[in-house]
Amino acid sequence: MKLKGKSAIIHGAGSSVGKAIALTLAREGADVLLNDTDADAVKAAGSEVEALGRKAVVTTEDPVARENADKIIKAALDAFGKVDIMVNCPDVSDDSKLVKMEDEQWDKVIDGNVKAVFHMYQAIAATVKAQASGKFVNLTSVAGIAGSAKQTNYSAAKAAIIGFTKTMAKEWNRFSANVNAVAMGVIDTSSKPALGKRQRGQYAAQSVRTATTSEGTPQDVANVVLFLVSDDSNYVTGQTIVVDGGLYV
Repeated sequence: MKLKGKSAIIHGAGSSVGKAIALTLAREGADVLLNDTDADAVKAAGSEVEALGRKAVVTTEDPVARENADKIIKAALDAFGKVDIMVNCPDVSDDSKLVKMEDEQWDKVIDGNVKAVFHMYQAIAATVKAQASGKFVNLTSVAGIAGSAKQTNYSAAKAAIIGFTKTMAKEWNRFSANVNAVAMGVIDTSSKPALGKRQRGQYAAQSVRTATTSEGTPQDVANVVLFLVSDDSNYVTGQTIVVDGGLYV
């Protein structure tokens, strides 16, 4: 097992992608703290981690508030004594044309996708320095690379995560920590049934444009994350790995 004896924090573990990451890491031997504001979803994911024979800790904090990020890190340290891995995969959206976008929509998406991650890194900084190690992955989107119409806030947030990742890779290099990002393309997730007809059509059109002519799965993303948090990626840091089936080749 690639992660035997390791412990991980997954923020956003209640989502399809976050859950796939948590289960993938658990199968490889990691104990996992799963955090998500969707209490039912994250508790169910935690039960699946435990069913694999690994220790699971579930929290339901919103790290947009700094004190909640502190609670998440403390819970992991209390349970595991250390944190080897942290994966941030929030995916907050609230779409609108720029001219119609309200400040509340902008703040919601920037805070949920960027400020929360900023707080998670600040909360774990002292631990990283003390341990002089760590593998960190931030999930982002191809929208942050290529832009996405009617998603100014989301595209800006996901672009910010790419810049944040590169900066943290430079800042924490002296602590022997690796910081990378994974940019997702069209991924088949449980959130899609809630999309409107127009948005479902956009997903279908994008999927046809990929080199593989199909949507990706949460497991496709989890497999790349596993590489980035394992010893296989010790010489990889500050990178954004695109998982989009060739959508933007």
